[in-house]
Amino acid sequence: MDCLSICDAKVSALQRKFVGLAEKAVAVEVTGIEVFSTPTLMLMKKWHRVMEAVSRIDKTKEWIQCIDLKNDFPKHFEVEHSDDLFKKLENIPLNRESRLYR
Repeated sequence: MDCLSICDAKVSALQRKFVGLAEKAVAVEVTGIEVFSTPTLMLMKKWHRVMEAVSRIDKTKEWIQCIDLKNDFPKHFEVEHSDDLFKKLENIPLNRESRLYR
């Protein structure tokens, strides 16, 4: 379990104990590191999600370069060629409207 998951669990446990406690009113201390507010923790989670999406896009771009499209593929694997595929991958929005955002 990573540090952010542990912090989330602590905030949830505190909110169960004190019903009506707003997330904005909670802070979590990570011993030896820092005290973080819940908005800061949420921002950290979003950053990690975006970095995961960027990593997926980079891996996809590497994978595309490895495919030899000159080979004969079964019809159900064929897709239309797109010269601007890399550009489309790089322009995928990484905000909450994006499908990459969970």
